[in-house]
Amino acid sequence: MKLFAKLIILLTLLSSSIYAGKKEDILEAVRDGDVEKLKTLVKGKIKMNFADSREMTPLMIAANDNNLEIANILIESGVDVNIKNKENGKTALMYAASNGFIEMCQLIIADKDIVLNAKDKSGKTALMHAVFNARKEVTKLFIDAGANVNSRTDTDESAMTFALKSGRSEIVNLLRAAGAKE
Repeated sequence: MKLFAKLIILLTLLSSSIYAGKKEDILEAVRDGDVEKLKTLVKGKIKMNFADSREMTPLMIAANDNNLEIANILIESGVDVNIKNKENGKTALMYAASNGFIEMCQLIIADKDIVLNAKDKSGKTALMHAVFNARKEVTKLFIDAGANVNSRTDTDESAMTFALKSGRSEIVNLLRAAGAKE
């Protein structure tokens, strides 16, 4: 019986270290933009919904780097596009929105499971990240996709609050036309 228990423990440790190695391989492929390596790893049915030491998932890394091909592979493999960074609560869509990566935002929004109005730890939505960073085209994309233009942060700020503070009249006008309030 003791031998069996030791064998189970050994196999568990071995499989854990193999999985940890595969996770590092995935992160390396994503960071390096190595499409072929990632495709091979995806075929191995490895779960892609894990985070690195900065709480960034492979999709968040791809979104933040604007690597559309890598992001597309990850999304097609079935990653959860709504996972939040445990440190700040941001989703992959929020990283793309903050950087103004419109094609990346379009790719992520197209996922059938997207939660467009998800909030980070401060209560900001992807729309608010776009407005806060003066990303007019991304703001328009989110409005057209049906984002809640009147959502509020934990400190009672809205997308309109951020637009007015930044003095970006074209973004203010977009939000007003969509029914946003201060």
